[in-house]
Amino acid sequence: MRLESKVRKALRKYPSYNLSYEIRDGVVFLYGQVRSYEEWVEIGLEVGKIKGVEGVVNKVVWDGYPAEKVREREER
Repeated sequence: MRLESKVRKALRKYPSYNLSYEIRDGVVFLYGQVRSYEEWVEIGLEVGKIKGVEGVVNKVVWDGYPAEKVREREER
């Protein structure tokens, strides 16, 4: 199974969120929004343990995430 298929399968466990991703040289960049910090951590760890993933850049935000941090992330 290709890395992209593995990541897509892992993210299907969270159907109530509009999560997206891109993969660059084995590093998975995650985008979207979840309800809590705990879910943010869980999703990052879930993707990080996939065989072939070299790293995870979790750009997902959660409810209550400071608005100024969202703007900073969008500017990068």
